[in-house]
Amino acid sequence: MKKRLGFVSNSSSSSFLVAFEKPLGEYTDRELKQRLFGTTGKTVTGKYYGSKLDTDDLLRTVRCNAEEVKVNEDGSFSRVQFNFEEPEKVMLHEWFSKEVSEILESEGVNFDNDAYYTRMNEIADYVALKRNREWIALVRDKVGDARFYLFDFCDHTDIGAFLEHENIFKDFHHLYQNRH
Repeated sequence: MKKRLGFVSNSSSSSFLVAFEKPLGEYTDRELKQRLFGTTGKTVTGKYYGSKLDTDDLLRTVRCNAEEVKVNEDGSFSRVQFNFEEPEKVMLHEWFSKEVSEILESEGVNFDNDAYYTRMNEIADYVALKRNREWIALVRDKVGDARFYLFDFCDHTDIGAFLEHENIFKDFHHLYQNRH
């Protein structure tokens, strides 16, 4: 089953696909706080809402939200599972990216066309997989045997807003999809 991280009910959220140099569990709290929040202190002030937040609470939320994914040959990612169900594919799409729009236009498929959404999804898959393969090659070149994790954050709380909007993964190779 394919999971598109696009048209979802929570339109006020963002997904991050992040490459870490080692398994997330091998990072100390101090290491992660420094790299994610820029401090090893007890609190940090968010720019988005201006709230003073506890770094232990932020880090606990990050660790709880992390979902390890593995790279598939086609450039998609699958959730690391411990059951026998068919793994779902994870791809971060840019549904209305310039490249998707240009391909649709070159094919003469417009919004009024009945096949618009079907073709848009096919093209978005193609574009996402191509981008993923290029990104994975870059990560492997720079990091080597990286571990990949998926994070989803929404800004309905101060902690969620901080994690979603404060660019906490800036020190890691990552892909980002904003659903605002």
